[in-house]
Amino acid sequence: MDVTNIITLIKKYDIDYDEKNIIDLFVKYPKIVSKYVNIYTVLTTYPAHKSGNVGDKLITASFKGLIKFICTKHNKRVYFYEFFRKHDLKLVLHHINNTKGIIMPGFAIRLNMYDCVYKLTSNLNKIKVPYIPVGSGECTIPTTVDNIITNSYNKGTIRFLKYIASHSPAGIGCRDPLVMKQLTHNGINNIKFVGDCAYYDPNMIHKPLKYSGSINTVVFTEPHNGIYEQQTYKIIDLIVKLFPKAKKLYSMHSIPNKFSVLYRKYTSARNFKIIQSYKNKNLNIYKNCDLHIGYNVHEYIKFVRFSMPAILFIEDDKERGHTQSFNNTSCLEALIQNTNTMIPHIKLLC
Repeated sequence: MDVTNIITLIKKYDIDYDEKNIIDLFVKYPKIVSKYVNIYTVLTTYPAHKSGNVGDKLITASFKGLIKFICTKHNKRVYFYEFFRKHDLKLVLHHINNTKGIIMPGFAIRLNMYDCVYKLTSNLNKIKVPYIPVGSGECTIPTTVDNIITNSYNKGTIRFLKYIASHSPAGIGCRDPLVMKQLTHNGINNIKFVGDCAYYDPNMIHKPLKYSGSINTVVFTEPHNGIYEQQTYKIIDLIVKLFPKAKKLYSMHSIPNKFSVLYRKYTSARNFKIIQSYKNKNLNIYKNCDLHIGYNVHEYIKFVRFSMPAILFIEDDKERGHTQSFNNTSCLEALIQNTNTMIPHIKLLC
């Protein structure tokens, strides 16, 4: 295809905001296409081929949606060339270097980050575009505030994080204040607080709390950790007791495991409808629900971003960090909570 025809197609697809065909053209003619449209590489944390965790999907989709919203306000359009974070970029370096930068939503801070968590390529100097890490989060166990803040990285992780921070136009964007303190503890100072990428839904800015005065549909989400098994059964029973007439949903946010299979059986016996949200491409499935009660932070955030009532039990660092980002009274400590003490909090919110 000659250059004139390629440009004609680019303009046609751009007018229609046809991302699939724009990216298909970009794969074939990266240098030409990148001259006419804005394309960013995205390294997602969403493991579609593994757990299918819907929280990771929400993180990437939310940030892409925010970028599109901002660009549209400035009469610009943006397209995304996307890979899972463990993808080896060696064979697509020419394409990567013809994008505007590498967006890393939900930038996962872990041990042995380079090559293990983020594959990238064997020689980082071959990547010529800036990195854009946003909503960066760590994974510290146990999840006490002091333990998170004082967690020390190995030399390889520190070296990689400093490299990313120095090759980012705005440094490392952090999910919460605890992540920032942990990075500072490890000598990484080019950082900013941006919040969890999943917070942002431009269509819901300045919208009031959505609450009709009655709870007709309740959504429950299960914990990651099996230590909360017995507590989970009690919370399910508490939901049945407090909302006997409401429609009750059990939302499974990743592929079934030993414990979620048990919870599915337990909730089914109590007339909960099972939603396999990890399979559902619709991230807005809760818009007609009234209340979330459960452990999954990103299912909880879906309610928060729609200005809907929600209760979250703090079981890991993501929840702990969320409570530090806002003065949030709807988050309860999972480990120390007796289910009877949860009743006033739930009634107060409802």
